[in-house]
Amino acid sequence: MNIEVSKVGIEYKTELHNLIAEFYGISLKDPLAKKLNSCLNEILNNPKYGSVFIIKSSMQIIGYIILTFGYSLEYGGRDAFIDEFFIKPEYRNKGIGSKSLEYIIKYARTTGIKALHLEVKKKHKDAARLYERNGFGKRKSKFMTLKLV
Repeated sequence: MNIEVSKVGIEYKTELHNLIAEFYGISLKDPLAKKLNSCLNEILNNPKYGSVFIIKSSMQIIGYIILTFGYSLEYGGRDAFIDEFFIKPEYRNKGIGSKSLEYIIKYARTTGIKALHLEVKKKHKDAARLYERNGFGKRKSKFMTLKLV
């Protein structure tokens, strides 16, 4: 299957809002959707926070990836986190995830990113296998979060 991954800006916010709602299984009127859309708009309007990519097949948008930026002493400079990676269910298991990750990895390398991180829930075994096939490995440390807001 032929796909195209493209870095996009604010001009795709409506399409991205719809995809994000689908990813989270919520309506666009849900309070969570409003919060997520606000955060997306921050990234789209402030490239220093990250980059947003759409995935297309036959000119139809079928998914998206959000890459957020950080800096790491451990990894020797700029690092990035694949914050969200969504492909519509009917397009999964067709090689699209691997091709999309290849694009993101190449993008990261060419923009000076030293390490890419992501997290995957235990129940998403297919996604974990996809990431492992593309070079991602488990860390010896445990990823932890403290919500401040």
